[in-house]
Amino acid sequence: MLKFGDVSYNLYSHSFLHLGLNVAYESLHDLLSSPGLRSMATHLISQAKYKDPCTPRGFTRIAGSAKLPVGVLEPKVEYRPFAHSAGNFSECRSAALTLLQKGNEGCTYHECRLGAAFVPELEGKFLATENFYHTSKFFGLSSKPFLSDLMVAGEKFCHGDWSKIKNKYSSFDDGQLLLFCFSSAYIIALLHDTLKMPLDHKRIDVVNQIHGVPVDWALGAFIVQTTMNRTDIVHSKVEKTSSEDDLRYGERQVHHNKGQPMSRAHQRWEWVDFLQRSTIDHVCRFS
Repeated sequence: MLKFGDVSYNLYSHSFLHLGLNVAYESLHDLLSSPGLRSMATHLISQAKYKDPCTPRGFTRIAGSAKLPVGVLEPKVEYRPFAHSAGNFSECRSAALTLLQKGNEGCTYHECRLGAAFVPELEGKFLATENFYHTSKFFGLSSKPFLSDLMVAGEKFCHGDWSKIKNKYSSFDDGQLLLFCFSSAYIIALLHDTLKMPLDHKRIDVVNQIHGVPVDWALGAFIVQTTMNRTDIVHSKVEKTSSEDDLRYGERQVHHNKGQPMSRAHQRWEWVDFLQRSTIDHVCRFS
């Protein structure tokens, strides 16, 4: 429970380690290339070791041919030379669901939707940020109904021909484009298959800022700061860029504005004010 003045909020927060987009993408290839799934793969070319349904057909995995965005941890993802790009949204979605259910056997609650973690029923509005937003923007989707539109766009993209995709999205490098088939399938597997949000759900807001305040990694620190005295926050002096302001997500960097040393504190309290006035019930960050 979090209390501001006379108002109390029942909050749920959980960090789903290893389930962010970049790490999940790496885990996907570890999963697909495991002996069990490899033996189940169909339509493989003679040299392929495993089938990759999350990469459009026609893409050839040659060492050094593509570099994934900052945040994908292991260079081994850059290339596994013998994967067969199969481009199948349904199979990619199924593989994503397997990742999301990993560890479910260790559940100690009545029900665990994500691994062994308890997740409460999702009601009301749902605020989706970060890679939810970037994926939505790439496909040119409106916020409502987000899931049904994303599934249609994801299916078309995953089943597309790589050379045509490259021509259509020439401003994107291979590493960026490679993530969007998986990202679309992963979001559907997460929100619809796992968290049971209807495909026609119209209360999902996909954004990257609220009331002009960017939803960044650094803003998460306001949760910690709320335990401090507000006066201490407002009057403290920031003499150098803090580690939180150096955090990167995707290709963008959150940096400290030395000309306005208290801008982050101000933004955190803008968030507090937003929570007090908002009808948003859930905020989900997908990095």
